[in-house]
Amino acid sequence: MKWMTAAALSLLAATAGCAGAMGGGSPLVYRAIALNLPVSVPADSVGGVVRQTTADLALVAAPSDSGWFASAARAANLHLSGPITAGNTRLGFLAMKPTGDTTVTLKLTGGRNLVLHDALYQPSKHRYVDLMLAHADSGAGASDIARSLLTYAASDVMQNAAVIMGMITRPPAVADSVALLVRAVYVDLRQCADSTAAPANTGPIRVFYGPETNIRCDEARLLPNAGAPVYAHFTIGARP
Repeated sequence: MKWMTAAALSLLAATAGCAGAMGGGSPLVYRAIALNLPVSVPADSVGGVVRQTTADLALVAAPSDSGWFASAARAANLHLSGPITAGNTRLGFLAMKPTGDTTVTLKLTGGRNLVLHDALYQPSKHRYVDLMLAHADSGAGASDIARSLLTYAASDVMQNAAVIMGMITRPPAVADSVALLVRAVYVDLRQCADSTAAPANTGPIRVFYGPETNIRCDEARLLPNAGAPVYAHFTIGARP
């Protein structure tokens, strides 16, 4: 656990040092959904869910091609980042236009991989939102996943950015252990102050947010649509 403590403390120290940079401008409110579709569904259906929830940000995993993701983005009237391939699925974001995006493959033990898609957004001069969607190979260990995520965040994520991160693992119980290991930096959405997603959200995707100096969860719930979307209402730039 020494590696975890060091990585978490390093990131927390940097976050505290940058907290003042979040000043200037009013807090921003965003609605986000995250879904992992086990099978392909019509792209218009996904776009419809985004519109119905008035979501500004959507983290989408689906076994569909680039054309499908482009159609879903058009249906949602949002920009597309991705998709990228991770195992038997693809990962992408439907949101505002990103200032930049990247994909990395983080090596885990046993020859397994953690594929991570990352996009940075700047909705206003003093506000940054970083969307991440991670897919771990089946059988990957929780400590491996947590270490990789924290190390990546400490070196490649702006410390004054509000992070919303989706994670897909097999078996799903691994996400419970990951949540405990990254708690110093990222909060399991099931811990949202006003959440009807707990304890039911042990399904196809787990969502985290943080650091809490940069982002607050106001509401979270599961939606009765394909892929069991997770919905959340966030305030960015509000002091805890």
